[in-house]
Parts: sequence; structure tokens; C-alpha cells
Amino acid sequence: MALPVGAYFVARTTATPEAIVPALRAVIREMDPQTTLFNVARMEDLVSSTVSRPRMYAVLLGVFASVGVLLAVIGPLYGPVRELCTRLSGRIAVLARGARQADTVNASYIPARRATRIDPMAALRCE
Repeated sequence: MALPVGAYFVARTTATPEAIVPALRAVIREMDPQTTLFNVARMEDLVSSTVSRPRMYAVLLGVFASVGVLLAVIGPLYGPVRELCTRLSGRIAVLARGARQADTVNASYIPARRATRIDPMAALRCE
């Protein structure tokens, strides 16, 4: 919101701005009959309107930064997991060929269960 050029008057009150406008107009008219009072608003509204765009930019920057961090964390994990799945897909296909559905579930479950018991550092040293 662009603020108009000219003099600004600030009045502190506990009432709403609309309730004191007639009294303010009378005071300003006594000081200078050529001056008009317009664009009466609460200070909170004026400050909020001037800060809204930078606040929106800050939120967008935070969202994009979070997405970037998420991608940076997932990226190094995705490559090795994809390579491992590519290497093991042939073995999985051989196991599943000609087997019943219950057999393939057991064939997948048993090695997966056994793999959870292996120390990750020992598995990495083995490679």
C-alpha cells in the first residue's frame, strides 16, 4: 500500500478511529482551513500493510529452504538404495519366478527379518 504524500497526524485514543474523526477534523480545520483529513486508519493496520510483503517473502524463502534441505538429505540416500535395488532385482526375480504368493511373501519376510539383526557397521565393513 503506497502512502500518500503530505502531512501525517497521529492521535492516540482508546476509541475506534471512526469515533474521533469528527473531532479531529474540527481541530485540523481550526489550525488550517485548507487542510483535509482523509485515509484515517489504525496504526496497527498501516504497519501490517507495510510489513505484509516482506513477511510473505520470508515465508516463501523458508519453504524453499526447507525443500532444499529435504532434497539435500534425501539425495545421498536415494543413490545407494537405488543401486542396491537395481543389483538385487535380478535375485528377487529369480526367487519369485514360479512361486506362489505366500512363498514370495515368506521369501521376502525372512531375509528382511534377518537383515534387521545385522550390525550396520559390520555389513559396511564386509563390502
